[in-house]
Amino acid sequence: MKTQFTSRIVKLTFAFMFVLIASSCSQDDEAMDAAALAKEINSELSARPDKVSVLAAANAMVFSEPACVGVSHSFTINNTQTGASNGIQVHYETSPGVWVQLYQEAQAANATTNFSFTFTAAGTYNLRYKMDGSNGFVTGGSITVSNCNSCTIEGEEFTGAAVSCVTSREANFTFGSEDGVSYFKMQGGLTNFTGSNATVYINGDEVTFDSQVTQGSQVWETGTVNGYTVGQRTQGGSSNRNIRVEGGLGECSDVVVRIVWTSSNSGGVITGGWSVVDAAGVEYAPEVAGLECL
Repeated sequence: MKTQFTSRIVKLTFAFMFVLIASSCSQDDEAMDAAALAKEINSELSARPDKVSVLAAANAMVFSEPACVGVSHSFTINNTQTGASNGIQVHYETSPGVWVQLYQEAQAANATTNFSFTFTAAGTYNLRYKMDGSNGFVTGGSITVSNCNSCTIEGEEFTGAAVSCVTSREANFTFGSEDGVSYFKMQGGLTNFTGSNATVYINGDEVTFDSQVTQGSQVWETGTVNGYTVGQRTQGGSSNRNIRVEGGLGECSDVVVRIVWTSSNSGGVITGGWSVVDAAGVEYAPEVAGLECL
């Protein structure tokens, strides 16, 4: 008996799906056929409420997924009611047993009702719907809602922070891009530098300076890590150190440059100004002024 019931529901459901596809051409006779088939499915389900078919329910309410937080999302109800009152209610479950109205229409004019809803939080939500004359709410499946654009970076952002201001110094510089950039050069100086090379970390990984590049009269100590090329040099006869980082950024990503060095400077300002530019030398974001120990 159970097998016969299930088989009949499945057959009716597939017939209903076929007619719905055909009815997309908006022929009146086909729309009536769809409504009649849907009503027959509901009659079968009403007769055996303990055997509600999720497949049949899914055919009555149609939607794509995932939905996106903050973006209007479309739903379709294939209204199976043909009497005077074609009321529709749709709920979604915000927490176990707590249902919130997603859509309501006192009297739907058409067999197919389209509506939209904007979710405000990511998650997977159970859905249910009810049509006048049906035996209570019927499951509508569930929908996944995602943070489709969760990037918190706006345009290009460049910041710096003084972390340690004693003889052993530390500064961090962060460059982020919302849409990504194919190339950038970050560059700046460290004041009153002493000792050997500064220790530089790119996104937490230390750079090994294992080669040299000569540009004019300047010799750069260079190394690579994580796809970034890092160089440092002493500027002329001064005690300042110049650091540069070159590479690219993917969409909604950033690079954190951490620099540790020793200094004899007893003043408050521990770095020079730092900039980040494209291949033509145009700034992506305003320069970070010399970092100061407060």
